[in-house]
Amino acid sequence: MSESYENLTAYMPPLEREGDFEQFWENSLRELAAGERSTAYQEPGESIFDWRETDCHYPLPQVRARRVELTAPDGASLRGLYIHPVWAGPENPVPGLIRWHGYSSNHGYICEILPWALMGYAVLALDVRGQTGDSPDPRRYKTGAYAGWMTRGLDAPENYYYRLVYLDAVQAAVALSRRPETDSRLAFFGNSQGAAVSAAAAALLSRFASVFPDWPAPSALGLGTPFLSHLSLALAEQSGGPLDEFSMYFRMHDPLRRTEKQIRRLLSYFDIMNFAPWITCPALVSVALRDTACPPRAVFALINHLGGRREVCVYPDYGHERIDPHLDRLILFLTEQAPPRSRPAP
Repeated sequence: MSESYENLTAYMPPLEREGDFEQFWENSLRELAAGERSTAYQEPGESIFDWRETDCHYPLPQVRARRVELTAPDGASLRGLYIHPVWAGPENPVPGLIRWHGYSSNHGYICEILPWALMGYAVLALDVRGQTGDSPDPRRYKTGAYAGWMTRGLDAPENYYYRLVYLDAVQAAVALSRRPETDSRLAFFGNSQGAAVSAAAAALLSRFASVFPDWPAPSALGLGTPFLSHLSLALAEQSGGPLDEFSMYFRMHDPLRRTEKQIRRLLSYFDIMNFAPWITCPALVSVALRDTACPPRAVFALINHLGGRREVCVYPDYGHERIDPHLDRLILFLTEQAPPRSRPAP
């Protein structure tokens, strides 16, 4: 192991939280919880943690697949897929899994999450609002933005795009935990943006468990080449990824970068490195050493701040791409941390 690699794996910069970081997120979660009791977008007696569903025809009798829709407190329709073993139910509940997708993608196809259901999990895959799936973002932002989602709502942390994305992820976790097919175990996984959203949801559910005791605690976390970590460094070192949107934003809105300090402060509220100490469940993290979109140093900054046990898989010859060999490791990891149930005997 070279000295440079040793330095990389030991990289642990100070957290970059603002003084009100924890209070900001507690207030945000309280806002989400209040939406369960009062929102103009729910039918009488309906909770924001209840989803509407439509069965999907799928030619495998072992599973049941459904299209689902959650309504966020601001009226956003969060749509995606839910699939579980056909025998799962109140008498035979199974662990829940939530998969979040990468930047500018969508919830995908049944075949992508089918193996998890066949293994004995109830799997939810939702769109990140506003991206290229079926879930629009109805939010009206007060400021202009460059193409994409990174620069939407830069006037205040309360208005930033990823605040609602992270709250959507918590809402989805609570909704899945209340399904009759699921037991008390819940795990999150995803690549890139999906890893960031998974990490934020796991951190918030863990940190504020005493405030919201009827919300689920995460059992395990799979983070594939996570995005949105150590943003002060990533903005300087990355190339070819979504963070390039900030360069174009400054070129078009603020060529002298007079607002850069303010924007970096705002981004610190959404930097998953700053959430890492709150993550106490076991985590599997992959790092690609040729990744220019999510620089390895930024990923190790997250890893080295994690509050629970972590397992790290380093891939020297991969960039920011799907790492097929890592899927086998993820399957082993999740089945170790949240063992699936087998079909009950007839």
